[in-house]
Amino acid sequence: MIIIPVYSFSQKGYCDGYIIDYCNDTIYGRIKDSRQPFSEKKFNKIKFIDSNGKRNRFSPYKIREYSKCGLYKYRSIDLDTRYFAEVIVDGPVSLLKNLTVNYESYGNFNSVYYLQRKGSMTLTKVKMMFFKKSMSNYFSDYIELRILIENKTL
Repeated sequence: MIIIPVYSFSQKGYCDGYIIDYCNDTIYGRIKDSRQPFSEKKFNKIKFIDSNGKRNRFSPYKIREYSKCGLYKYRSIDLDTRYFAEVIVDGPVSLLKNLTVNYESYGNFNSVYYLQRKGSMTLTKVKMMFFKKSMSNYFSDYIELRILIENKTL
């Protein structure tokens, strides 16, 4: 039996995806991110291999958005510093989830949710306390939705 080594184009932990830079150019390639939260710094960097095999690392300061494996999408958001937030719902109003380190609880991560209207950079934090009032105000231009929130039928 003869064993011939075959080099594969797959790299461990990488999957197909794309990045969108701040010029709105979409670049396809392979992405690896650190979604396992070991450190906030590592969590907000991705590794990218373009279709020509060029390797690069990107932070939320360098790219606007990325998607990986056809399943997950992340957007750069500005909260005094830039982070990658997971896009939970994408539409006229997007729901984003950001993980932050809670140093008071031994470095555990907290999920913080934000709403963002299409075409706007403004983020509105979704607060569980006073949810009905704050979301009624946020969706005041969507009358049907505001009524559902106020009646707690949503």
